[in-house]
Amino acid sequence: MRLALAASLLCAAIFPSAYLAWQARDVPHLGYFHDDALYYVSAKSLAGGAGYRIASLPGEPPQTKYPPLYPALLAGVWRLSPNSPENLKWALAASWLMLVLWLVAALRAFRDLLGPGLEAWALTAALALNPFAVLCGISLLSELPFAFLLLVSMTMAERAGGQGRGVWLAAAAGVIASAAFLTRTAGWPLLAAGPAAFLLRRQPRRAAAFALAMLPGVAGWMLWVQWRRVPSADPILLYYTDYLGYWVQDLASAGVPRMIWKNLDSLLSAIGSLFVFGLGDSFAAKSAARVLAVAALAGTVRLARRGRGLVFFLFTGAYLAMLPAWNYSPDHRFLVPIFPILLAGFWMEFRRVAGKVRAAFVAGRTAERAAAGAIGAALAAIVLAAASGACLGLFRALPRFLEEHRAAREAHLPAYRWAAANLPRDAAALAYDDPGFYLHTGRKACRLMIPPSLVYNGDRGALERFLAGAPDWARARGLSFLLLRRGDFHAELPEADRRVAYRVLSSHPRLRKVYARDGMLISRIE
Repeated sequence: MRLALAASLLCAAIFPSAYLAWQARDVPHLGYFHDDALYYVSAKSLAGGAGYRIASLPGEPPQTKYPPLYPALLAGVWRLSPNSPENLKWALAASWLMLVLWLVAALRAFRDLLGPGLEAWALTAALALNPFAVLCGISLLSELPFAFLLLVSMTMAERAGGQGRGVWLAAAAGVIASAAFLTRTAGWPLLAAGPAAFLLRRQPRRAAAFALAMLPGVAGWMLWVQWRRVPSADPILLYYTDYLGYWVQDLASAGVPRMIWKNLDSLLSAIGSLFVFGLGDSFAAKSAARVLAVAALAGTVRLARRGRGLVFFLFTGAYLAMLPAWNYSPDHRFLVPIFPILLAGFWMEFRRVAGKVRAAFVAGRTAERAAAGAIGAALAAIVLAAASGACLGLFRALPRFLEEHRAAREAHLPAYRWAAANLPRDAAALAYDDPGFYLHTGRKACRLMIPPSLVYNGDRGALERFLAGAPDWARARGLSFLLLRRGDFHAELPEADRRVAYRVLSSHPRLRKVYARDGMLISRIE
């Protein structure tokens, strides 16, 4: 009876994401993350028989940045329904299905980490109601397919460590790990974490089976990258085709200690705000997020010391260790794949503190009871804030996000129609949403990438000088037009700097406006 009730509550928790997926079936926010539209365009090329290429980019270089498994899934959608944007509803249905599969895998992982009680069901429901996870489920992103394969692989590896015939199960876990890597290269720590977990248990044959099963996918992708990548020192081509090359080039000017310090702070804030949506950017909110993050990490360590889920914790540790060194500020998208492990750790710590509070009330003195009451009130506030944040995200923030992007898309359509009718067929443009520009107009485009080093250094003068050089930068790459919108650079720059960017580019003397309407400009690059 209790199990049936828990399953019913989990199904109810999935309903808000299903409703939002239905509301978002036209994917009005396609291109918001940039990755999502590039996946979609690369899948179009793959489905059309042109090979795995970035069809929206001038020269259509081979896609050597994103591994092919998720684009292959979207390519199946393109083959079944070749007309865009009508096929977006099927692409989104596939994305939401990945959310459901991830929740099933998370339930199994929670049962392994915490035991077979109702806690696993409750935590899975919490994942289903998390606005950040739901946002990934209603977007064309690879995070949830990757997270699903990651959990399946690690769960299989854990079971292989405790079975008499675990070699074959370890090999199967390695195959799934290979698929996870071919979804996102961020899965590479599994190649170390999986074998290390078996070796720590003195199971060398299983370690070898896991590694040998995962290696073909890793090696195959690396060979494809080396064989097909276009050699270049051009930062724009590196951004689109070479994760590592772009990182190495930008790292020289990023100020590594400052970058790592800022990334560590962003990482703690992102972990904490995973548990309470909408905390805000005030000092108090960021401090609260850091406290929640420390609690989650402490609980994760406690779980690891219990001896369960060794491969989960080895992978999570390696994954978290690489984020501060990456030249992008860690956000919630980076953390969704390991969110179930962090949530289990947070619950572990929450339960431990709640147990101490209960014990103090039962056996403590008056002063101890007063302190326990204060701590208990803080725990209740966390639960209340998490519940209200989930409601805010699911029933207000995400619907508003979709409506704002739907309205923006409608406002931008006249400009795209004008460009399709008036720009030369061989014209190429500088556009922040370059895949969207290509899908609407058929013209090639690329993005003016703000170097992450400029963002980390916080030098507005250097930013203005970089933007002032945009016409030379574009002309050197054969681009003859600029598409500018007020919301551009939202992923890289804070609002004040976005206003600076719009001012510099909209008033540049070498950018002659040929179209201006509703805050959307198309300029010829002189």
